[in-house]
Amino acid sequence: TSFISGSGGIGRIASSGTTSMEDNEAILEMAKYGDTISSNFGGYTPKGYYRQIATSLGSTISASQLRYDNTNSILRSLNQRRDEISGVDMNNEASKMLLFERMFQGMAKYINIVTRTIDTVMTIVN
Repeated sequence: TSFISGSGGIGRIASSGTTSMEDNEAILEMAKYGDTISSNFGGYTPKGYYRQIATSLGSTISASQLRYDNTNSILRSLNQRRDEISGVDMNNEASKMLLFERMFQGMAKYINIVTRTIDTVMTIVN
């Protein structure tokens, strides 16, 4: 059965079996194809074939999402483990840096006082 009316391709699908357009014979015939098993669709009906495609696609997406989530979980776990092994605590390191800065400032003041004292002694001696 041909559902194409005249020339012009798919844009001219016939919905009636006659040219008077008084019946819906062609549409009813097309609707039957939705429930017909076809080798073109791997032994499925067109509805079953598209259902199988959607199910397969959904399963693939679900499996991909699960792999993605698992990979991210492993990455977070490895990063956490690396941080535990390296033993670097940013707060602890920052407090040590402040301590060393204060020690450096104290030594700078001490050296400055010693230098001024030596200068004063040298001035007195001369």
